[in-house]
Amino acid sequence: MNYKFLIIFILVINSITLNGKDIKRVSGLLTMSDNRNVQIEGLISQLCSDSNKTNEPTLYVKNPDYRSDQIIWEQIKLSFFRTRIDSIFYWTSEFIKNFPKSKFVNDALNLLILITDLKDDTIGLKAYADVVYNYENKNYEQAKSVCQELIKKNTNIAEYGYLMLSTIYKTQNQINLAIASLTEFSNKFPKSKLIPQVHYELGVIYLNFLGDTLKARDVFENLIFNFPTAPESYWARALLANLKVSAKHTQ
Repeated sequence: MNYKFLIIFILVINSITLNGKDIKRVSGLLTMSDNRNVQIEGLISQLCSDSNKTNEPTLYVKNPDYRSDQIIWEQIKLSFFRTRIDSIFYWTSEFIKNFPKSKFVNDALNLLILITDLKDDTIGLKAYADVVYNYENKNYEQAKSVCQELIKKNTNIAEYGYLMLSTIYKTQNQINLAIASLTEFSNKFPKSKLIPQVHYELGVIYLNFLGDTLKARDVFENLIFNFPTAPESYWARALLANLKVSAKHTQ
């Protein structure tokens, strides 16, 4: 499978459906651990089955309390947990094609990018899955402990470790530590392709957590100048436009 082509295709589709809205990045992607594999598989088996009469990718929902996109998303997460790379690419492409407006599309896209970066680092992937599982279950100290180990590595997993660490700090309202994590990321990996995301996250922190619109504006403008075609620059432009509208209303 041509993974590079698939990612480009999904990025195009995603940019259309986002329409300038902020997206949730690679956090909260996984909600299971080893001892939950059977539970997840049981849920999928109970709620889904093959069907040739629907437009959905081989799955339909028997239980009206569940949406079919939720079930497929669970399948994608299960594949991620078991590091089934080919399965993840297949399910993600089918998911985006059939549910382009699902609330899980952005998470699916980010998981795909993560897998592409770390597909040769099985140990790192499982460690990252542990981090997100603990984060989702509010085991913040355990999640931070694993993150601290990940950021010591000289591989791509360290970059994702920094991003996740900043997310945990934000959740705990330790804003200065979140900023410090992102700043350390920038200094340690200045040429990382995740730098636009780091800058965007910093701007959002200044804007939404600290209420420092001047600092946020400065960060967003630098992001747009240095990375004009990055998706984060489009979101930054939207936020800057909102700031201008808000400024006019307060005059």
